[in-house]
Amino acid sequence: VPGGRAFAAWTEYDGPLWVARSANGGQAFSKAVRVAGARGERPARAPSLASTNDGLLLLAWTEGDQPLADLRIPRSSDGGRSFEPVATLGERGYSDAPRLATGRDGVVHAAWGESEGGPFRRQRVLHSRSRDGGRQWEPPRTVVGDLPPYVSAGFPSLALDGQGSVFVLAELHEDVTQLPRALAIAMSTDGGGTF
Repeated sequence: VPGGRAFAAWTEYDGPLWVARSANGGQAFSKAVRVAGARGERPARAPSLASTNDGLLLLAWTEGDQPLADLRIPRSSDGGRSFEPVATLGERGYSDAPRLATGRDGVVHAAWGESEGGPFRRQRVLHSRSRDGGRQWEPPRTVVGDLPPYVSAGFPSLALDGQGSVFVLAELHEDVTQLPRALAIAMSTDGGGTF
């Protein structure tokens, strides 16, 4: 983040989601703030952070291992000291492993895995974008689905370049009970409109 600020987000196993901030490029961090999850509640999983051009901090995670878990994407306007709930993303299934990135144009992008029926099922990778700092998101679109002989695509990585192109990398599985066997990359040259 500009100005030497850095942020870290992590989860405890089956527990809370924490965020800490640094004003000196990561040399020292503030006391961690619990954003979500607590013992006995749905755990928070797989956090991802992004900042907007106007200084907002967005945080995405998925809610536990529930078959219909969605992504939560709150925003912080005070440098990560507190977060306000704003958006939920996901479709009819289990949303997992979100990744956030902000383009030079200020558009925030999200990529994540989505499966029907819960975790460890066949997945596809979805993408959405927000033009208003994470308040509203476009309807998700599939960017990596079935690519025979691979039956599942998940655990994406997300990157943007200086020309507005969006890149989504996904792990491919021939069998969802085994390790990934290949990688797929989807590219958008129109800022995430089409891949």
